[in-house]
Amino acid sequence: MFSIVSFAQAIENGSFESARVNPGNGFVALASGGTSINNWIVENGEIDYIGGYWPASDGGRSIDLNGSNPGAISQQFGTVAGENYL
Repeated sequence: MFSIVSFAQAIENGSFESARVNPGNGFVALASGGTSINNWIVENGEIDYIGGYWPASDGGRSIDLNGSNPGAISQQFGTVAGENYL
C-alpha cells in the first residue's frame, strides 16, 4: 500500500517563495553552502534565485540550477520507516 504525500506536505517552501534575499525582478546568484532560500541549501556549484527574470511555474519565484556553473540544492524532510511515497 502506498501513502500519497503531496509535495506541499513533505517539502517546505517548494516553490521557493520564502527567502532572506530578494531577487527583485531579476535574479541573485547563490554559491555552494548558501542557505538564503528558506529550507534549502545550495549543495555545490552556483544557482540563480529568480524573481521576475522569467515567469515561475508556481508562485512568483524559481531557481536556475546553472548559475555561473552547474549547481544543486537539497532539503531534508521526515519520512516514516516502512511507508512508500509517491
